[in-house]
Amino acid sequence: MVFLLSVVPAISYGQKTGIKGYVKDKTGNPIPFASIGVEKVALGTMANEEGKFKLEMPKGNYGIYFQCIGFKTVKKEVEVSSGFEDLEIVMEDVVIQTKEVTIASRNEDPAYSIMRKAIARAKINKLLLDAYTVQIYIKGSGRILDLPFLLKPMAKSNGFDENTVFFTETLEIMDFKQPKIYKEKVIAQRSTFGNIQINQRFVKEDLYSPNFGSTISPLSPAAFRYYKFQYLGAFSDRGHEVFKIKVIPRIKGQNIWEGELYLIDNIWCIHSAHLAGSVEGFNLVLTHSYAPQEGIWLPVRMQEEIRGTVLQIEIEAKYNASLSKYKIQKNEKLYADFQKLEQELDENANNAIKTDPVKVDFKGLEKMDKKVMRKLARQYIKEKYKEKLGLNRKEKGKPPVPVAVTSEYNYEVDSSSQKKDSLFWLENRAVPLTQMEIKSYKKLDSIRVVDEKKDSAKAKRKRNEGAFTTMDLLTGRAFFLGKKDSLGRRPTVVKFFSPFADFKFNAVEGYAMQGGVWFKRYLRQSTYKSKDDRTYIQFGPMARYAIARKKIIGSGVFQYGNSDWVLQVSGGTEMRQINHNEPISATVNSGYTLLDSRNFIKLYEADFGKILFLKKLNGRFEAEGSFELANRTPLTNNKKHGIFHKNKDFELNQITTPYANDANLKRSVAAIATAQIDWYPFLQSSLYNGNQYFRSTSSPRFRLKFTQGLPSILNSTSDFASLEMNYRQSLMLSPVANLELFGQVGQMFRSKSFGQMDALHLYGNETFVLGKNNIEQFRNLPYYSFSSQKRIASLHVHFFRNELIFGWLAKKKKNWQEVILVKGMANEGQPLFWEIGYGVDKLFRFLHVEVVHSQFQNSKGEWRLMIGGNFNFSITPKSIDKNIEQSFGL
Repeated sequence: MVFLLSVVPAISYGQKTGIKGYVKDKTGNPIPFASIGVEKVALGTMANEEGKFKLEMPKGNYGIYFQCIGFKTVKKEVEVSSGFEDLEIVMEDVVIQTKEVTIASRNEDPAYSIMRKAIARAKINKLLLDAYTVQIYIKGSGRILDLPFLLKPMAKSNGFDENTVFFTETLEIMDFKQPKIYKEKVIAQRSTFGNIQINQRFVKEDLYSPNFGSTISPLSPAAFRYYKFQYLGAFSDRGHEVFKIKVIPRIKGQNIWEGELYLIDNIWCIHSAHLAGSVEGFNLVLTHSYAPQEGIWLPVRMQEEIRGTVLQIEIEAKYNASLSKYKIQKNEKLYADFQKLEQELDENANNAIKTDPVKVDFKGLEKMDKKVMRKLARQYIKEKYKEKLGLNRKEKGKPPVPVAVTSEYNYEVDSSSQKKDSLFWLENRAVPLTQMEIKSYKKLDSIRVVDEKKDSAKAKRKRNEGAFTTMDLLTGRAFFLGKKDSLGRRPTVVKFFSPFADFKFNAVEGYAMQGGVWFKRYLRQSTYKSKDDRTYIQFGPMARYAIARKKIIGSGVFQYGNSDWVLQVSGGTEMRQINHNEPISATVNSGYTLLDSRNFIKLYEADFGKILFLKKLNGRFEAEGSFELANRTPLTNNKKHGIFHKNKDFELNQITTPYANDANLKRSVAAIATAQIDWYPFLQSSLYNGNQYFRSTSSPRFRLKFTQGLPSILNSTSDFASLEMNYRQSLMLSPVANLELFGQVGQMFRSKSFGQMDALHLYGNETFVLGKNNIEQFRNLPYYSFSSQKRIASLHVHFFRNELIFGWLAKKKKNWQEVILVKGMANEGQPLFWEIGYGVDKLFRFLHVEVVHSQFQNSKGEWRLMIGGNFNFSITPKSIDKNIEQSFGL
C-alpha cells in the first residue's frame, strides 16, 4: 500500500504534457528571462535566470515564439503528444538595420517623428482594451551583497551571506476594467521569510501612462521636456517593423529613465523596453516585453532589478513577472473609431505630400494628429469614469463614489494560499527555480523552522502565557487579545506605556516621567489589508510624576471612531506649552537644559475637560469642533541649573510677549470653543477593498480656524475672538524638482480678556535641531517675542532639486536632494524678518542638514547650522490618518 501511494503521484505527474528545455545564444550561454508564447493560444511562460523553461500544454501542434530583447524572435513548430517535449532553442543577435523614416526636418533625428506619433497614440493604446483577465506568476529574489564588517559574523550565523538568495513567489489572477479598476486574487504565495503576504504593485503600472510609479514615462505628453531621443535603426518581428529608439535624459537625476524603447511601425505601440534610472537613491533597471494577444500587443514579461545601499548594507533585488492566459475584451467602438481616424490622418498626410512634397508641414500634421487622438481618448475616459465609478453604483442602490476617486483596487488572498505543497508549485510554477534558489530555500527554511521552534518555546514561557517581564516594565508592551478575524487582527488591544520610556527634564518639573494604560476594542471585522479601518472605542488613563514638584497629575481620554467621524472626550490635569503649536521638542529641550542650562520650554498646568468632534464631510472637506473648560495655573522653576553649568541659572518660566502685552499672566478659568474646516480642492483618492484612501500630496490644503473665548460660563474670564487661515501645498515641478509652500495669516478681532496661550503664535526655533513640522518652522526666531494680539502673517517656500550646487559634483553617487529655502514674516507693528538657506535632504537616506541666514529689518544677520530628519511632506485629512497615541498624549 505504501508503495502504491508513493507511485500514484508520479504516474499522475507523468501524464501531463507540454514543453520544457533551455534557451541559449550562439556561443552556448544561457539567455535569462526569455519570454515563451504560444501562437493563437493564451499560453505562455518565461525562462529563468539559467535559461531553463517549462510550460504545460494539451496535446496538439503549436507554433511557439521565443522572444528576448537584443535577440531575433524564434518561432518553433512543436507537436506535443506525450510527456514534455525537450527543446533546445538557439537565439541569434538581432540585426538592426537603418530604415528610411519620413521626418519633419532634415536636421531633426527621425526618433522625434516616431516618438511624436507614439506619444499621440499612447493613451489610445492604453484604452483599446475594455477589460482583461490574466494569470501572473511573480518571483522576487534578493541578496545581501555587502555588509559592514561588524555585522558579517552575526549575519553569517543567521544564514545571510552573498551566496544566499531570499525569494518569494506568487501565483495570482488579475482582472482589469477601464478606467482603472483592478481585482487581484492570490491563489498561492510562499516566501523564504515565512508566512508573509506581499502585494507586488509594479505589474499594474505601464509605460503608456504619463508616470510609471514616481518616474516620468518616455511616452508621457511632457516627455520632450525631460528626454532627448536618438534613432538607432529597425528590425522585423512577426511581420512588423520595430524601431529602436535610444532614450537620453536631458537632466540626469532621480525619477528619469535612460535606455532603449522599441516601437512598432504604423500601430505605434510598445514592442519592448529596457530602461535604467534612479528612484529614492536606488538604481532601478526595468525590462518589459510585449506580444500580440488577438491583435493587441500586451506585456508578457515584466522585470525590475533594484540595487542600492542602506546604512552601508548593499542589497540587490529582482522581480520577474510572467503574464499569460490572457482573456481580453476589446473596446470595439473605440477600436473602430481609432482605425477610421488613423485612415483619415494617413490620407491627409498623403494628399499633402502629393500636393507639394517640398512644403509639407510634417510637424503641423503631427500636432493635429496628437490633438485629435487626445480628444478621442479624453471623451472615452470621461464616459468610462461615469459608467464604472459613478452611475453603476447608483443603479445598484449604493451611493456614488466621490469625484476624488481615480482608481479602484480589490485585493484578495485565498485562505489556503500559503498552504500549497511542493507538488502544487512544481505543477504551477511558470518559471523554474535556479539551483541557487533551491539551495537557499532549503537552507533558510531549515533555519527558520529551528528559530520558530526556539521562539515558540520562549514565547510560550514568557509572552503568550501573559508573563510580564522586567523589560516590559522598562519599555512598555502591547497585549493583543481575542479571536483573530479573517485578516489576522484581534479585536482587543491593551497597551502599557512605561513611564521609564518617557523620561524628560525641564526647569519646572526637574525629572518627569509619564506613563499609562490604553484599552482599545474594535467593533467589527477588518476589511482593508494594509490599514486598519475598523470602528473602535478606546480609553485609558495617563499619569505624570514630577520629581522636583513632588506631584502626580493625571488625565484620561475616551474616543469613539469610524471611517467618517471621531468623538473624543478627555479631562484631568496636564502640563502644556504656552505656545499651543508645541514648537519645542521635550527631548531636545531636555538635552539643552541638562547640558547647557538653557530651558526653552515654557509650561503651565491645566485642569481641564474637553469634548472634540471630527467629521469627514466628503472627500474634500473636513470639519472639527471642540469645547474646553480649563483652569490655567502659571508655574515657576523648581530647578536652578543643569549638570555642567552650575553657575548659570535657568531663565524664568514666565515669558514676555511685547506684542501681546494685554495677555493675562495670572491663574484663570477659560471656556474656549473652536471651529475648524479644512478644504482639499484637488484631493485624489483610491478605493481599496471598498474603502477610500487619499493621496497625501495630490492637493493643497486650505484651513480656516475660528477660536472664541466665552466669558461668564462656569466662571470663565476669557473674552476674545481670533481667526486664522493657512495654506499648504507640495508641487512636483519636474521629476527632479519640487516646491513646498506654507503661508498663514491670523487676526484677533477682540482681545478684551485672554491668556498668553491664546495669542497668535508663530512656529519659532532657538535650537539647532529642526522640528517635526519643518515647512512651517522658522529656523532662528524666538518662540514668544513676536506673538501678537493683533495680526500675524508669514510665508515659507522650500525648493528641492537633485542638482543645485554640490549635486553637479556627484551626479551618479548621490542619493540626496538639495533645497533652497526662503521664509518671511511681516506682522503689524513688528520689524520684518526673513531667512534664506541652503540644505541637503536625505543625506545618508535619513539626515537633513542646512545652513541658514536669518535677519531682522535694520539689524545684523546671523548664520546658523541646522540638523534634523528627512523632510516628509504630507497633507492627509485627520479623519483619514487618525493616530490615537498622538491624541492620547503618549
